[in-house]
Amino acid sequence: MTTKDNLDIHFRGEKPKRLSFTQKAALHNRMIDILRKFDCEHSQSAADKLQATLKGMKGIKYTGWEACRKELAYEQAKFQLEKEGVL
Repeated sequence: MTTKDNLDIHFRGEKPKRLSFTQKAALHNRMIDILRKFDCEHSQSAADKLQATLKGMKGIKYTGWEACRKELAYEQAKFQLEKEGVL
């Protein structure tokens, strides 16, 4: 199996759409809102790190639980914004 085949399987035949700056900002802000609603220290920490990323900090590392919560928030935010027509 070649790399191209792997990419086709990964993207299900579709290339991911590139987001504009405002779409990325909207996605990050929605992710922060979602993470803040969880009553969990890992979610709060991930939200703080996302906020720092928006303010221009670089090189931020996420622990396992933070990364998991961030991924969950990303999927929820992406679904919500696609439903609203923002993405």
